[in-house]
Amino acid sequence: MSLDIKLLKSISILYKNEVIRKTVEKWQMFSLNVGLTPDLLPTNSGFYLPMTNFWINKLGINPLLDKRELVFVENNGMIVGLYFKDGVRYWSDDEIRLLLDILDGIANDFSSTQVPLLSTTHYFDFALPKHLKIDFTIKVINKARNTSILHLLDQNFSAEGGFQLPLTDPWKKYVNNNVKIRELDFIIKNNKITGLEFVEGIPLWTNDEVDELLDIIRAVLKK
Repeated sequence: MSLDIKLLKSISILYKNEVIRKTVEKWQMFSLNVGLTPDLLPTNSGFYLPMTNFWINKLGINPLLDKRELVFVENNGMIVGLYFKDGVRYWSDDEIRLLLDILDGIANDFSSTQVPLLSTTHYFDFALPKHLKIDFTIKVINKARNTSILHLLDQNFSAEGGFQLPLTDPWKKYVNNNVKIRELDFIIKNNKITGLEFVEGIPLWTNDEVDELLDIIRAVLKK
């Protein structure tokens, strides 16, 4: 995908749902003041405005197309910009300017949040043969049972394998309603486990949880 509009400040995709909600609210507050339609609406990955005859006539757009949609561009767990879903620049300069101003303000709000921003990948000190994955996973979970932070750690049953924690209340506002767990998948290269990465690049663990897990993993690998 191309990057059609670059954000002034990147925002963690951890906050995507909240960013979309706040952007729509602020657009409705400010759009009429600058003579723009208040009808910005959310999608799962961005926003859209209604299609108008102006754009249909100016760009020769199919009249059956009823949305002018912008979709987030994500890179390494961050929202870095947006692209036009249909490959057509069918937002005006004023519309784009207002959207960027709103997103810039929201980025400032999240820069002081108490929820930590984490790296999306965490590599081990040395690799582990893939065929030891199940035994290794069980040993880590058993050791975690004796900790106050990771006593609810469990096995992740994805194709890659890994670990998971329950989705507790503080995290629920950052994900869709169908998400019930906070997952970390194994990174597997050349039949060796070399680290862990957040599912879909969304970091839903605290720094303390990740640090505790990596400490346990180091202890298990050294035995």
